[in-house]
Amino acid sequence: MIEEACSSRPGRVLAGVLVLFALAVAFSGCVAPSSALPAPAHISVSVQQNRLDIARGKMSVVVHNDGADAVTLTALTYADPHWASVLQWAGALPVPPRRARSVTADLMSPACASPTDAAGTAHLVFQTDRGAASDDYAVDDPFGFVARAVQQGCFASRFAATAAVDLVDVATVTRDGAAVAELAVRIANHGATSVRLDTVKSTTLLQPAAGGWLWQPAQVVAAGESVTLRIDAVPARCDMHAIAEDKVGTRFDAAVSVLSDPIDSGTLTLVASDEQRSRLYDFVASACGFAP
Repeated sequence: MIEEACSSRPGRVLAGVLVLFALAVAFSGCVAPSSALPAPAHISVSVQQNRLDIARGKMSVVVHNDGADAVTLTALTYADPHWASVLQWAGALPVPPRRARSVTADLMSPACASPTDAAGTAHLVFQTDRGAASDDYAVDDPFGFVARAVQQGCFASRFAATAAVDLVDVATVTRDGAAVAELAVRIANHGATSVRLDTVKSTTLLQPAAGGWLWQPAQVVAAGESVTLRIDAVPARCDMHAIAEDKVGTRFDAAVSVLSDPIDSGTLTLVASDEQRSRLYDFVASACGFAP
């Protein structure tokens, strides 16, 4: 019996070692770092470009907090295959309950060579009273900003390879006894295909002197040629707030076409320089009787 007991001891020792090892593993699992904290509930993300963003060449990623508790955003990464780069931000942005806060950045360049229907995503990091928490979110585009900006940006790049359209001068002149703002628009064709300035759209500040909401020059410019058009404008409304709160009133959307086969048409924006903008504001103030 003694021999039997002694012969079984090695197996018992091995079993004991295995039990201790299992307990050690289990205990180490208990004291290991806890899993990542869940991100705050009721968070959503959208992307847009408001009037102030347009005037400054910016865009905004908006973090919406529909929960009952305030959160603090500390990092944001926004990626969308429609853009040629990724937006990254770090800081400390409090987002109160049932409110939204924006991270504003320079308008990114479009990815013209890779058309896709995929939507954007955002990785957000929050600081909470229990530590850092993060999650990935689909990015909503409620006003179709991304598709519109990418389409216009890619068209502008294609058009620039053939021609340039610019607002080159602004002056106040008299037509039939009344003052109008004369806008000089130059179309310089440096390509091998004719181009056409189809229309120029009125703004919240200015409209065609002849009435309506579109200037319609339909001006064709042959390859290698340059033409300067002069179009007359009058105030779209005589409201002091129109000047005081203006953001986009001196940005004119121009419909243009490259007369290739097929015709490539799109929209460019003619942006007044600081000096031109000042002249236009002075004209509206004078024409409306606001000037002293």
